[in-house]
Amino acid sequence: MAVRRRRKKRLNVLQFLGLILALWLLFCFGKGMVTNYRLKLEIADIKMEIDAIRMRNAELEREIEKYNSPEYVEKIAREELGLVKPGETLFVMSQPLDE
Repeated sequence: MAVRRRRKKRLNVLQFLGLILALWLLFCFGKGMVTNYRLKLEIADIKMEIDAIRMRNAELEREIEKYNSPEYVEKIAREELGLVKPGETLFVMSQPLDE
């Protein structure tokens, strides 16, 4: 009977250690899965942010092209600065004076 009790105690200790090991592995695996899930969410957010920045960058590049075009420069020179090409005459309309 004494041998049986020792085997039973050893078996209980081994089962307990096995259970502890299994729980520890489960915890580590679960923790890794949670970390992986969070990182995937963060990656998705960053990809969306990158796409938004790329779209804004494309808009700004189109704007730069517009502002650098000779047509736009001429338009601003005429409308805002009152410049004329050689040989052109600038007419300025004024309000009639009250008598």
